[in-house]
Amino acid sequence: MPTRNSKLTYFTAAVLAVLCAGISTQAFAGLDLYASGSKISTGECVAAPSLFRPNQLRCSGTFYGIRAQKADANRWVEFGVSNTGSLLFWMNISGKHYTCAAPNTQGWKDAFLAATGSSAFFEMQFDPSTGECTSLFAATGSQFKAASAL
Repeated sequence: MPTRNSKLTYFTAAVLAVLCAGISTQAFAGLDLYASGSKISTGECVAAPSLFRPNQLRCSGTFYGIRAQKADANRWVEFGVSNTGSLLFWMNISGKHYTCAAPNTQGWKDAFLAATGSSAFFEMQFDPSTGECTSLFAATGSQFKAASAL
């Protein structure tokens, strides 16, 4: 005889199955975050304060989304890695220019190389008062258009 806990488990499993089926339907297949008008793709720079960095900012987007959007013709982003090991980030959006420098470590170099992938989503956090990059996340996936799709 099923117990109350097993009924709850079956109910939870049924709800999760319905959610998974809904997510995997054709409507979501090949989702292009730029086409959906998502700020995730077209880029933004917003305040992202933390306990130890109250002035911290977060700039994010995708290279394709930033390049393809039409609302801000002067919107651009660059990641720079020099032969001397300098790691620099620049973003111009909504008439404002943002920049930071990252420490010259292997972890940062790897993150910069991942972020420069043609279809990569990036999220750079930095402290504008010091010019220090504090965090970089980069990911590439099927939801972001590749340069070959331009």
